[in-house]
Amino acid sequence: MHGDHTQEGALVRNLRDAGCPPTVIERFMESYGAGNTPEQMRILSGHRKRLLARVHEEQNRLDCLDDLLFRLKRRG
Repeated sequence: MHGDHTQEGALVRNLRDAGCPPTVIERFMESYGAGNTPEQMRILSGHRKRLLARVHEEQNRLDCLDDLLFRLKRRG
């Protein structure tokens, strides 16, 4: 029994470290408790897609700043 709590705690910590909001963690842990691996995969894949979209948004912002810096340097 103690091993189960340790494993569940490690899962929650990992989900938090991955930036999962509490609602996602709750849904994941419910599906984990039910042994519903396909649902766990769906939840994690959905969070991954949201994170990747944020990465792309930030990359676009960096590209805009890089372009502006490049133009300012050329003006010198």
